[in-house]
Amino acid sequence: AELKSTSEQFCLGRRGSDFRCYVNNFFRLFDFFYTSRALCCETLNSSLILHAPIINPGRKSFEKPSQPQSEKKSTKLVIEVDGSMSTAKFGDDRVDNYNRASIFVYAKESETGSGISTLAPKGHIGHANSVISFPPGWQLYIKQTPGGGCGLLKPTHMYNDGRGGYTIDVMTFAKKGPCRWLKGEYRFQLLINVSEYHGGAMGKIIIE
Repeated sequence: AELKSTSEQFCLGRRGSDFRCYVNNFFRLFDFFYTSRALCCETLNSSLILHAPIINPGRKSFEKPSQPQSEKKSTKLVIEVDGSMSTAKFGDDRVDNYNRASIFVYAKESETGSGISTLAPKGHIGHANSVISFPPGWQLYIKQTPGGGCGLLKPTHMYNDGRGGYTIDVMTFAKKGPCRWLKGEYRFQLLINVSEYHGGAMGKIIIE
C-alpha cells in the first residue's frame, strides 16, 4: 500500500481532533470537489460540442433556411394582326353583319412559336349587331382615322378558332354613337395581357 504523508498519518491517528488535522482535511476536501467539478464541466462541454445539433433537432436555428419560391415568369406573346374592310361600306353607319370591318389576330408563344388558344373563350361572342365587351386583358385603341373620322373602334363580334387564331369584327364609333365609315386608313393598336402572356401589335384597316 502507498505510504501516506506524515501529516496524513498523524491526522488518521488523531482522528481529526487536532486543529492542523482540521485544516488539512478541509483543503483535501476542497481539492476533491474542485477537481471533480473541473472534470464534470470538461466532459459536459465536450458533449455539447460533439452533440449540439442533436440536443434539440426541432429548433428553427438548426433548420436550413427555406428557399424562396420562384416567381412565375411572364411569357412574351407574339401577336400578328391583319385588318380587313370585310363588309364595311363607305358612308354607312349601321351596326350589323353587313357593315363591319375585321381584324384577324394570330397569337403565339415567342419561344416555341405555337399558337395560344386560351386568351379568350373558344367559339363566338356576339352577333355583329351590337357592341360587345372584350374578354379580360384585351384592349383596342385607335391611333389614326381618315380626316373627320370618329375616334373609336368597338368590337361587335369575336371568334376564337381554338388554334391561336382570333377574329374581331369592329365598327367605328364616337362617344355619342356609331359613325359612318370614311375612305382611308384606320390605324389601331391591340394589346393583350392575359395570365402570363403579354404582348401587342399595330395594324390598319383600309376603307375604299
